[in-house]
Amino acid sequence: MKKILFFVALALVMSSCSDDVVFNNPSVQGLKDNVFWRALQSKAVVSNDGTVAIEAVTLKENLTLHLSSVQEKTYLLDNSAVDYVTYTSRESSPEISLTSKNGMGKGKVIVSEYDEVNKTITGTFTFVITTPVTGTQEVKEFYFSQGVFYKVPVSPEVVTLVK
Repeated sequence: MKKILFFVALALVMSSCSDDVVFNNPSVQGLKDNVFWRALQSKAVVSNDGTVAIEAVTLKENLTLHLSSVQEKTYLLDNSAVDYVTYTSRESSPEISLTSKNGMGKGKVIVSEYDEVNKTITGTFTFVITTPVTGTQEVKEFYFSQGVFYKVPVSPEVVTLVK
């Protein structure tokens, strides 16, 4: 009798266990200045010239990875006018806007998958943007590490015609 009660109790305990699975796609996330950062919304827009902008947005921040194509390869963020990163923060006044253009940053974006059928893009990124401190000779570094964009939906650029 004790064995039967034991197995019934064990069955009740085992049946109450469940797996709560949360899917996080699409997603853009990483470590911003060594603090975990995740976008609330993300999208990628391919322009008519083939360039792509992967946009990630939080309540007070925008991160955009500008790339010369959706081709699966490594894009270096150095002095390129085409491959660069922009970051905007509205957490303080005035708004902070940073870019890796014109030698102000370095890093890389790796596109590991471009799914033409499902229209998604996946990859990783890491970068540092240097910015001068106002009124001094010093520079401040802003960096993202371990950045990942996963199955971000890709849409073509919407062109509006002027009548």
